[in-house]
Amino acid sequence: MIRLLFFAQMRTLCGATERAVAATPGLTGELLWNDLESEFPALGALKVSVRLAVNGEFAPQHTPLRDGDEVVFITPVSGG
Repeated sequence: MIRLLFFAQMRTLCGATERAVAATPGLTGELLWNDLESEFPALGALKVSVRLAVNGEFAPQHTPLRDGDEVVFITPVSGG
């Protein structure tokens, strides 16, 4: 399983702090995002500015995801 964590806007739009996702063959950050956006269409507004982190490291959207990974989509933050 992949542990998907939600923070800030993602937590609000998805209504959860985390979720377990099956580590299917060929799953990438981009495909995972597309699945989430299908379930939560409001995420579409964030797509151009979100960054992927896998196991605490920034990663390209095409990064393959594996069993045991921890994934976070990092959204822009504001404030000071």
